[in-house]
Amino acid sequence: MGKFKWFKRKKNVETPQEKMLQEEAEVQVQTELEEEKVNIKNPAERKAYVSQHCEQIVEATKQMDEFRKEYEAVTAYLSDIQVLDRIPESSRNEIDDTARNILTLTRERERFQNGQTKITQKQYKLMEAYEDEIPNEVKKINAKEAYQTALKKDLATLEGEKHSLSYEQSEITGRQGFLKLTSTVVCFLTAAVFLVLFLLSYNMDVEAKNPFILTVLLALVCAAYIANEARKNRVDMHLNQRKMTKAIGLMNRVKIRYVNNQLSLDYSYAKFNIKSSMQLTFFWEEYMKQKDINNRYKENTENLNYYSEKLVKQLKDYRLHDPEVWIHQCLAILEPKEMVEIRHRLNIRRQKLRERMDYNTQRKEESVLKIKDILKENPEAKEEIIVTMKKYNINL
Repeated sequence: MGKFKWFKRKKNVETPQEKMLQEEAEVQVQTELEEEKVNIKNPAERKAYVSQHCEQIVEATKQMDEFRKEYEAVTAYLSDIQVLDRIPESSRNEIDDTARNILTLTRERERFQNGQTKITQKQYKLMEAYEDEIPNEVKKINAKEAYQTALKKDLATLEGEKHSLSYEQSEITGRQGFLKLTSTVVCFLTAAVFLVLFLLSYNMDVEAKNPFILTVLLALVCAAYIANEARKNRVDMHLNQRKMTKAIGLMNRVKIRYVNNQLSLDYSYAKFNIKSSMQLTFFWEEYMKQKDINNRYKENTENLNYYSEKLVKQLKDYRLHDPEVWIHQCLAILEPKEMVEIRHRLNIRRQKLRERMDYNTQRKEESVLKIKDILKENPEAKEEIIVTMKKYNINL
C-alpha cells in the first residue's frame, strides 16, 4: 500500500477554517480612467492612441484567460460539494466512518504537536493545503507588493505633474489676459496722446510732428512686444496641452496596472488569509518546523495513509473533481455547518474572480469601442489602423 503524502496538495481549495481577508488599502488611489485629449486627425497621435488601446486589449485578454482557468477550478469544487450532498445514506455512512477515523487520527496528531509551534492549526492546515505553491507564492506576492508600491509612487508623481501642468496652464492664461489688458491700455493711451497732440496743434498752432512720430514708434514697439509675448504664450499653451495629454495617457495605463495588481494581491491575501508577504513567510517557516515534528509520528501517519486512501477510493466512485481535497476537510463531510462555510468561501472566491474578469472585460470592450469610433470618424485611416492592430494580433 502506497503512502499518502500528507503535506502535499495539488489543487487550489482553501480549508473550511480559513477566513477571507477584507481590508481596505490605507492609501486610496483614484483608479477611474480619465479621458485623454488626442487630436485624432494627427497621424502620429492617432497611431499612438490606437496602439495604447491595443495594448489594453492584449493585457485584458491575458488577464481574463488566467482568471477564467481559476474560475473553472473553483466552480468544479462547488460541483463536488453538490455531488457529496446527493450521495445515498447507505454509502454516505461508510464515507462518514472513514472521515471520522481520519478526523480522530488528525486530532491525535494535533495533540502531539500542541505547544510546539507558533501558528494555529487553522494556519497550519492552510499551509499544508498549499505546500507546493507557497515558496513561489511568497516571491510572487512580495514582487506584487513592491510593484504596487512603485505604482503608487508613479501615480503620485504623475498626479503631481498633472497639477503642475494645470497650474502652468492657468499661469499662461493669466499672462495672456494681462497682455490683452495691456494692449487695450496701450491703444487707449496712444489714442489719448494723438487726441491731445491734435488739439494742441489745431488750437494753439504747436508743432506736433515729432511727438506724433515718437508716439507712433512707442506704440509700434509696444505692439511688437505684445505680439511676440502672445506668440510665446500660444506656443507654451500648445506644448502644455501635449504634456497634459501624455501625462493623462500614462496615468490611465498605470491605473489599469494598479487595479489589476491590487485585485491580484487581494485575491492572494484572501486565499492565504494573510495581510502581507512577510506574514506568509512567517507562517511558512513555522509550518516547516511543525512538519518536521509531524514526520516523527510514523505509526499515526501510516494509519492516516490507510484511511485517506480508502476515502479517496470511496469518493472516486462518484467521479469527484478532486477527491483528495476532502482528506483535509473531513470535518465538512461530517458537519453540515462546515460544508456551508466551504461553499460560502468558494462562492466568495468565485465572486472575486468574476469581478476581476468583469473589470478586464469592460476595459477590453471600451478599448474596442474607442478603436471602432476612430475607424468610423476617420475612414481614410482604416488601413493604417488595421496595420497597427495586426501588430498586436487583434481583429475587430
